[in-house]
Order: sequence, then structure tokens, then C-alpha cells
Amino acid sequence: MAKDVVNSLSGELQRAHEHFREVRHKFVAHSVNFDEDNWIEVEVEVAETGERELDSLSTNHSRWATFSPTDMSLLKRLAEEVLKAVKEESKREHVKVWEYLEGLDQGELMKVLSLESRRQGGKRSGDRRKQYGQRGKS
Repeated sequence: MAKDVVNSLSGELQRAHEHFREVRHKFVAHSVNFDEDNWIEVEVEVAETGERELDSLSTNHSRWATFSPTDMSLLKRLAEEVLKAVKEESKREHVKVWEYLEGLDQGELMKVLSLESRRQGGKRSGDRRKQYGQRGKS
């Protein structure tokens, strides 16, 4: 999560963020602990002749984790505040995009509108800035 978002939270929610972040690091992202259960499943098919053949091989795991009702309430509040901050940032960025587009002359605007999106295999935004200059960058 961006530091400016975390810094915008109340002290209580900043501490909650750090707590849940540490829980994630310890028990999810890099878990090697007593609360983790890992196993391998092997399925063997036995033919009528008695011959055995490997049917499937897989790994599975589970983790036990519990949070108190207080933790769950705090996690919900944290998520709501982070979502609010992300929405506010999105609105600010939306305004910047429109200001940039409105500042383009018709020819430049048509070039921008005709660019392939990244989802369509187009250039990355940094490559586009190099191609069309740093105009409008703040």
C-alpha cells in the first residue's frame, strides 16, 4: 500500500495496518509455522490385473488463522478508509487526465485516441510519454 495512503490514516489505523501486514508476512506470504498444514496426495489406480498406475499427484495446504471480533472490526474500518483514500486518489487522477486531454490540439488528441491500449498489446504509458513528450506530466 502506498505510504501516503498509510500516512493519511489515523494513528490507530496505521498501527492496525502494520499489525495485519505483519500477520500477512508471518502466516501467509512467508509462512513456515505450526499453524500450517501441508500434505501430498497421491492417487493410484489399480487395474484388474493388479497393476498399479499413478493417477494423480498433487500438493495441498491449509492454515489456521483466527481473528477476534475486535480485530475483524478494525480490519473492516481499515479497509473502508483505504478504499475511501483510493477513490479520492482516483478522482484526482481522473481530473488530471481530463485536464491533459483538454489541453491537446485536435491533431495531438487524435494521436492519443488512436493509440492501442496496453490490453490490446499497445505500448506502455512510459513509452508513450517518450514518443509524445512529457506534456502534462506533474
